[in-house]
Amino acid sequence: MAPVTRSRVHKGDWANLPADLILAVARAVAANGGRPLAALQGTCAPWRVAVANEENTVWTVAAIADYPRISSIIGLSGTVNVPYRELHARQAQAEDKHITLSLERGPLSLFSFSDFIFTIEVEYEGVIAGSWTGKYTDAQQMDSADDSPARVWQVAPTWLHGLCNSRPACALGANGQYVGSAARRRWLRRASRCIVKMFVTHKMRTARLFMEAVTDSETDQEGILHVPSDGSPRHGRARSFMHLFADGRTGVGFNWDHAPDDDMDDTELRSYLTAVIEQMCAEAPA
Repeated sequence: MAPVTRSRVHKGDWANLPADLILAVARAVAANGGRPLAALQGTCAPWRVAVANEENTVWTVAAIADYPRISSIIGLSGTVNVPYRELHARQAQAEDKHITLSLERGPLSLFSFSDFIFTIEVEYEGVIAGSWTGKYTDAQQMDSADDSPARVWQVAPTWLHGLCNSRPACALGANGQYVGSAARRRWLRRASRCIVKMFVTHKMRTARLFMEAVTDSETDQEGILHVPSDGSPRHGRARSFMHLFADGRTGVGFNWDHAPDDDMDDTELRSYLTAVIEQMCAEAPA
């Protein structure tokens, strides 16, 4: 009997594969994320039915492949009754959605700080170089790199020290203001490859707090990167500022434009986080 080759396999043969083989293919495809898995499910009715029968199992693979933070979020949340396909959709929305609030300050939050789960991810050239998911006890702990539990890596990536130590000094112009230079612009282009994201999750609903590039560094022995985020009082978005240390420690503070030197206290930040999550829920696709 002649071997089966690509040219000898007809469309009907693929459609009539046993369900266990279809699921094996689906799991392999899911390891590459949700987009190829969704495309596979639209191939034909038999494939759609076969995957639907084990959808949550298959989408578990896809969800974690695209958003590894899901595993840690679930571990901190306990029992989760949300299907993994829905969890994948929520994380995708959090990545893309820039939340706007109608009011600068939300209502007094009834939640404690321990009700919120935070994720920090550091990407370099599109690849996650370090991440942390966990909880803070309060706003003060979040802002203190020495007390914060957030540590995005244990060993600094090879590119980090080079980025910290290569920043050219800023020069003062005749008017007493800092002026840019070609070397500074080249450094900023390099620094823009490092993107830092921060998310907050409450009851398995996630919202992005900021996604910003590194804009400055301190060239002392510790190696510290600066990650600022401009706020928008008109849209109810707070400013943030993160110190990212070479040893993986982070310190993050939030404030409003009208009080840039006055970080939100515990009550203000809990109210802001609650308002952000509520807005994400309100704007979730039906």
